[in-house]
Amino acid sequence: MSCSTVLTIGFFDGVHRGHQVLLARARAAADRLHLTATALTFDLPRREVIGHRGRQQTIDTLDERLERLRAAGMAEVEVIRFTPGFAQQSGDRFVQATLVEQLGARHVVVGHDFRFGQGRSCGVDDLRALGQSRGVEVEVVEPQCINGERVSSRAVREALLGGDLARAELFLGRRYELRGLVVEGQRLGRRLGFPTANIEVDPRKLLPANGVYAARFGTARLAPASAVLNLGYRPTVDGSGRLSIEAHLLDWSGDLYGQVARVELVARLRDEQRFDGVEALRAAISADCDLARSVLDVGGGA
Repeated sequence: MSCSTVLTIGFFDGVHRGHQVLLARARAAADRLHLTATALTFDLPRREVIGHRGRQQTIDTLDERLERLRAAGMAEVEVIRFTPGFAQQSGDRFVQATLVEQLGARHVVVGHDFRFGQGRSCGVDDLRALGQSRGVEVEVVEPQCINGERVSSRAVREALLGGDLARAELFLGRRYELRGLVVEGQRLGRRLGFPTANIEVDPRKLLPANGVYAARFGTARLAPASAVLNLGYRPTVDGSGRLSIEAHLLDWSGDLYGQVARVELVARLRDEQRFDGVEALRAAISADCDLARSVLDVGGGA
């Protein structure tokens, strides 16, 4: 990148309301200074590369994150491979080689807790000092709070893992969404009278608590339709131990195989349960559909 930029930096997991303030401030500075609004992000989370914790699930996949950063008004989005070698460079080298030479930074917008350099040894005061010597202005954004709680990716993850969709939505500024290819399943739902679309989600995608959800299901060829989504291990009918994500569309039937589904989670209806036989399960699914209709305000159609 050869142009001069206003740069904001972060992993931006979820692109939540706190991140959205950073992005808006970067966009405003770029407009004021007639520079290019640019977001710098990383392919992998630091805790996976440095913490050796194995593959980490994230609120957004990389593709989703890039889409949201561009939708937030970033003219350019740069992705750096986060490697052990990159993490070990000094703060001074990061500013000079990456921010100034590679990305042409003239103005940098970061959160108050931004850390960089080997061992995350540098903070915003160091960034200001290193930037000043290179003609780079640094703007620091204070934490954003909603209902007295700081907005953070950790808070969103905790809400989702606890099945609290409303809290996650409050912090994200949108409903949580799952995306994935519709694939062939075992057709257990069809035999019960409730055919489902089985969705194969990126293994890095953070999944909310197992259970049954009211949802909106769409593809490139299907306008969003009301649905009941089951996320879990189907303990009544499937002893494979495989996690499944399957959606039953209310008042719709057709072939969805091979299409990429986008499923917006609206409300969690109940925990996953083991029922005493197929008939009890069928009755529970029917009740789930009725409850989903009420939650989604569905009449006779989707």
